[in-house]
Amino acid sequence: MKLFTRIFLPIALFVYITIETYMKLHHTSLCDATGCKLAGELLRFKSIYLNYIGLLGTLLLALFGGLSLRNERFKYYFQTLLFGALAFETTLFSYQVASNPEPCVFCMGVLGSLFIIALLEARHNLLLPISIAGAISISIATLGIFQNQSVLVQKGLYLIYSDTCPHCKKVKKYFAQHHIDYTSLSVVDPSARAVLKYFDIDKIPVLIDKNTHNYNVIVGDSAIIKHFDHENLAHSAVSNTPSKDILTSPSSIPNIFRSNEDEGCSISFDITPSCTSEGDKNTL
Repeated sequence: MKLFTRIFLPIALFVYITIETYMKLHHTSLCDATGCKLAGELLRFKSIYLNYIGLLGTLLLALFGGLSLRNERFKYYFQTLLFGALAFETTLFSYQVASNPEPCVFCMGVLGSLFIIALLEARHNLLLPISIAGAISISIATLGIFQNQSVLVQKGLYLIYSDTCPHCKKVKKYFAQHHIDYTSLSVVDPSARAVLKYFDIDKIPVLIDKNTHNYNVIVGDSAIIKHFDHENLAHSAVSNTPSKDILTSPSSIPNIFRSNEDEGCSISFDITPSCTSEGDKNTL
């Protein structure tokens, strides 16, 4: 049992994290949930570094676990690292669930694996891992944490706009004239701003076409209108699918198209957006 708990399971978790790390480095992931993408905005650094920390942690777990089979002193190091990792992952996961509408499947796998190892390691004191995970989860749940909303749930068109942006008004007027169905997302909504930050976009209007496998993003009123003025206008208006000048691929990498004229209102992620009709140079 010790061999299984202290060596096999940590190595299995290391392989699991390695697969996710490889996929993430190639712009895909085991979890494609919108909430997972928004969860990345909670970090102060790139999420890939959490994978590296996980790889190092699981390697150390397996190392200390193997050494503990010969020297009982290393059991203390193994358990200290294990319960610390459990507390760390529980904190991250609990905060993610509290602030996002859907948890990350990959994070659930990591937390579940650590919890199973902890239960097996502390089988004579099951209350220890349960109390660690439970206390952290309850403490996070009692905080008044702002919750992002999953704004890109269904396939279709999403327009991120501001009521004071003349470029946004131009696009909305065009959509109304051509009977194009879309979902409006005000840029004052923190969830919409999280989406813009995720795509690294600092101007509006932004049109997001959510497909099965990826996102096609068009920035600027002239680029958006030009897209729908294409020869496949009728098909785009009815089915909400991109015309042939918008590329699609079975990848999670967003295709981002920007207006050559750079027509749009600049936004700041620090203050509430506002924009006048004086032109492109207005900042928010």
